[in-house]
Parts: sequence; structure tokens; C-alpha cells
Amino acid sequence: MPIVSSIITHNQDRGNNSRSVHEEHTDHLGKVHSHRYLTTLDHDVDAALIANAAKMALGIVRRDKGRVRDEVEKGVDPVTITTDHLTAEQRLRQIIMAVMQMQAVDAIRAAEFIDDMTDTDLDRLFDVTIRQRIRTRITGILALKTNLQSDEDLREELDPSRNI
Repeated sequence: MPIVSSIITHNQDRGNNSRSVHEEHTDHLGKVHSHRYLTTLDHDVDAALIANAAKMALGIVRRDKGRVRDEVEKGVDPVTITTDHLTAEQRLRQIIMAVMQMQAVDAIRAAEFIDDMTDTDLDRLFDVTIRQRIRTRITGILALKTNLQSDEDLREELDPSRNI
């Protein structure tokens, strides 16, 4: 869990049967994540602090996962993608999940990264059936790369001054 400490920094009766609560949740990197809310006077702010810390942790991880997928979809080399709040396996899962949904021509770089993974690596992240689907998709993407490289050899600029 990326949240290592949580405190209530403000807990004030607003005079209208409500209270204002400010919380600070600190992650394992020392970054403070603030959460503020209004609630009733009888609200258990200590229990809410614990629940909000768990929600905050999930949100941080969810954002990191989304950022990994966004970077893969933008064509960033998966080797260079780092995260602060994901395990290596969580990061790899996001890379693979992004590739499985991308247009093949946009997924070549990430497919090469995944192709270097062993079946054992993939089986740790997904079950055998999904690994087989991943391998099929990666094989198709890499075949497209080969065809694109062949096409590159056939490209030429035609001389517009010649009438053929």
C-alpha cells in the first residue's frame, strides 16, 4: 500500500450541525495527499480516516496504472516506463493490457518488449489461456512489423518532372 501514514489536520465544528475535516495521507515517497470533506457532527472521523486512506491508496495505484497504459499507447518504449506505486508485475500487466487493445501498427515497440518475456513470466501475470492469446497477438504484430520493413524497401520518391 502506498500510504504509510494518515492524520487529521483539521476537525472543526461549523456550528450548523456539521464539521469540516481535513486529512493528510503520506505515501512511501513522502508526498502528502490531502483530502477535505464536510460531514455531520456524529460522523466517526477516525474510521473515515482509515477508509479514506485505503481509497487514496487505490486511487494512487489506479492513476499509476493509467499513466503506464497511456505511455504505452503514445509509443513510449516500455523499458523506460517507471512507476512509483506499482510493483514490477503490476507495471508489466498494464503494458500487456495496453498492447492487447492498441492498433497493431502503434503497438510494435511494446510488442517487441513483451516478445522478450518468457512464457513463465507471462504465466505469473496471466493464466495459460490468456498467455496463448497474448502470444498470438504479439506474433501478428511482429509479422506486421516485418511487412512494414519490407514496404520501407519498396518506397521511393517519384520524379514529378517525368511524365510516365
